[in-house]
Amino acid sequence: MADTVFRTKEEVKEEPPKKENIVPDKQTVVESAKEPVPYTEYKAENGKPYTAKHFELGDNWEVFNEEVSIIEEYLNRKIDKGEIANDVKIIEKEIRKMEKLNNVKDEPRAVVKIATIASYIRFLNESDGIRINWRKYAST
Repeated sequence: MADTVFRTKEEVKEEPPKKENIVPDKQTVVESAKEPVPYTEYKAENGKPYTAKHFELGDNWEVFNEEVSIIEEYLNRKIDKGEIANDVKIIEKEIRKMEKLNNVKDEPRAVVKIATIASYIRFLNESDGIRINWRKYAST
């Protein structure tokens, strides 16, 4: 019976609580629960327009300044007319709708996407001008 081995008690060391288990203080919670910025104030808040973020143009978005400004002006005009809400999520849906309509939804190149959408908006602006003139001069 000399071959019998008894188990010895193992000491269990308590691990310090992980950071994810620690409840953040109230100040941190308030900062993370910040309200989303309206679309028209997005550029002032983030330093670049939402269109540049959507098309993932990065820090060199100013290279596409003409296209970005055409898209931004069109969306701002729709907001001013009350056609769409002044919300970033609504603008996201509107841009996605234009991408799908112009068949560039799955296009991986941002340059092609933004140029196509800007051309589409130019077309919409021209056709609106034609309608305005048609109404204006149709009664004569």
